[in-house]
Amino acid sequence: MTDSREELMLLNVPDDVGVRLRKFLAGDEGVRLEVAFAPNGNPEVYVDGMPLHASLTSLPTVVEVHKSIDGSTFFKAGEIGRVLVTQPLVAAASPAAAELPDGLTPPAVDIRRRKWRKRPARDPAEVEHVAVELEALRGGSLKPEFELIKVEQEVPIEKPLPPPPPAAMPPSLKMKLVVSRSEDRARIQAKIEAVTKACDAARDKLKALGG
Repeated sequence: MTDSREELMLLNVPDDVGVRLRKFLAGDEGVRLEVAFAPNGNPEVYVDGMPLHASLTSLPTVVEVHKSIDGSTFFKAGEIGRVLVTQPLVAAASPAAAELPDGLTPPAVDIRRRKWRKRPARDPAEVEHVAVELEALRGGSLKPEFELIKVEQEVPIEKPLPPPPPAAMPPSLKMKLVVSRSEDRARIQAKIEAVTKACDAARDKLKALGG
């Protein structure tokens, strides 16, 4: 079964080869570019039939590739994480590193050392102690340096005091209330009698007019 996955990568070539590749990208049919990978995984690059020493290296960062149809709206088309570095095929060709120290832009110069610093060495005894603590926490028990002790203690509960009884109403206030209530009843009764008399008089007048 063949692997048909598609991977994007950058092609880094010498300056004189880059001039010819620009003509190739412009549509010049006289320039030929061939890139292939041998069965052992080594890349092979040919420009106009001239072989170049090539090696596949990794970028310290991931670069996104965007495409556009109308030149205004762009969409993500993939990611680039490796660079195909080519050099003239000479006996003294320096081998490329497994990973480039710099990115593609000036802010990414030496980004691996500046942003991803090496971790300090760990004490083996401390690592083992942390591993024991994690195992104890996973098991639901306490840390090794702690011991569970059961302590019983009686705590007295104070009962709340009952509320005081309501104060009795003074006799003078009772008399005033009774008197005021009787006055209200007499006033209402007088109004009712006055309204009744007025109704009777109006009824008599109507009878006289009708007779």
